[in-house]
Amino acid sequence: SGTTNYLSKFTGSTTLGNSQIFDNGTNVGIGTASPTGRLEVFTSSDNQLRLDASGTYSAMYLTQNQAVKGAVWMNHGSLGMFVGTTVSNGYLAFGSDGSYERMRITSAGNVGIGVTPVAKFMVNVASNQDIRFSQEGSQACISSINDAASAFQVLKLDGSTLQLNSQSGGNVLINTSTD
Repeated sequence: SGTTNYLSKFTGSTTLGNSQIFDNGTNVGIGTASPTGRLEVFTSSDNQLRLDASGTYSAMYLTQNQAVKGAVWMNHGSLGMFVGTTVSNGYLAFGSDGSYERMRITSAGNVGIGVTPVAKFMVNVASNQDIRFSQEGSQACISSINDAASAFQVLKLDGSTLQLNSQSGGNVLINTSTD
């Protein structure tokens, strides 16, 4: 015997009963008889979804029209956990607005917001303008630099406005652009 919409299972050698799987024809519930999505898993204790494999890693792929758009990998080689696109170069990426990457932590530990970081911490503040926190020799540095890291920009610290311009001649000019 069994109950309508429940997947049957053997509860004894010749006895059929209800499993935890409920199928209303549209949605499937495990642990719930009122699933609100295509698949809903419910438990009244600690919630857990486990993917296990004897290979290199366990993965959950996020696809759209059968094309992989993102993934969550656990124990992927030496990474431990990887969230983001399905690339294999070892960075952790966070995105928004579909597939747009907003922040990245590289395998070297560099963090970039809006930019691929080439220093410990970088923030893209406008088109071709980045703020970079880095180490130059034994000194900690804050730099305003272009995206290609080939030209320094004006670094302006607001409050009562302190603006520094570095010229190619080595002069540091404060609140002016000419000697």
